[in-house]
Amino acid sequence: MKVRFTYLMLVLTMVCSTAFGQGVTTGSMNGLVKGSDGETLPGANVVAVHTPTGTSYGTVTREDGRFNLPKAALTR
Repeated sequence: MKVRFTYLMLVLTMVCSTAFGQGVTTGSMNGLVKGSDGETLPGANVVAVHTPTGTSYGTVTREDGRFNLPKAALTR
């Protein structure tokens, strides 16, 4: 479980740094969350934080491990 959490945090860090690397908060974000064993993680919580404002945006992965934070969620 600890390995799975560590891997999830690593994936989320990479996704968030890529999404917010340009300083734009009006785009959408999509991704796939997998555990250290390569299996997808349905029902995983995904949270993106806009560092300058501290605003958090979250969603839950679908049955196939994929998630989407739509543009509307990121522009609040």
